[in-house]
Amino acid sequence: MPHHQTFRKHALRWFQRAILAPRLLRQIARLVLTAPRLPEAAGPRHGITGQGPRLRLLIFGDSSAAGVGAATQDQALAGALLQHLAPQSCVHWQIRAKTGLTTRAAMAQLDRRGGFDVVVIALGVNDATRFVRPARWVQQLRQLCAGFAASNPDVRIYLTKLPPLQDFPAVPMPLAQVWGARAARMNRQLAADLPSFPNTYLLDPGLPLHPDLMARDGFHPSAAGYAIWAGALAERILTDQVQTNMGKSSKIANSPLDAAQTPP
Repeated sequence: MPHHQTFRKHALRWFQRAILAPRLLRQIARLVLTAPRLPEAAGPRHGITGQGPRLRLLIFGDSSAAGVGAATQDQALAGALLQHLAPQSCVHWQIRAKTGLTTRAAMAQLDRRGGFDVVVIALGVNDATRFVRPARWVQQLRQLCAGFAASNPDVRIYLTKLPPLQDFPAVPMPLAQVWGARAARMNRQLAADLPSFPNTYLLDPGLPLHPDLMARDGFHPSAAGYAIWAGALAERILTDQVQTNMGKSSKIANSPLDAAQTPP
């Protein structure tokens, strides 16, 4: 793109932000004050389950990794994922997650003393809603993944694309459009830079944001939403486990859900 066109594009974007800023701030303040604050899912955050070869699993990240929107961890991302993995492996699992965590804050939670075979990271929504620059977010995420790889060079790390924030029921327009555009830019930056990440794979579960798949806060998955997300993750993890042994694996994967949603 010619330089003058790039300048005009950025100038228009900043002008639009300046015009919308007061309204966006009011909408953010209203969300903070009125949105239901759901607790993190109840139940154990570590354990051993299943039979077969040992698999050390870590669920790491923000409120979605902590299971907000589900009543118990059995109904949240970790529990739903274990239902798929336990028949194949003896899973030594842990959850390290906290509501409101950004990727930068998550880096301080990294513990290099424990090595894991599989790490599932759920981060980025809080970065998007705080308007972290996509390039900075990806850099922080890369450093986080490198930290896990330093503990175990053979670790497999799984990221999930940010959801379409413009479709969250709790978020009004135009804030939803602004957050959605930011999340889309972050996803594009992540996909472009993924080859520089160590042992990291990117999943697009194609999760439709139907009302029954969202919690009552309109911001987090419900138990049914977590089940679909976990199913897509488990399929990818189990497939990679076989393909890695065969010496081939693709870093970017789309769930079969994507194909089902693509018009003929």
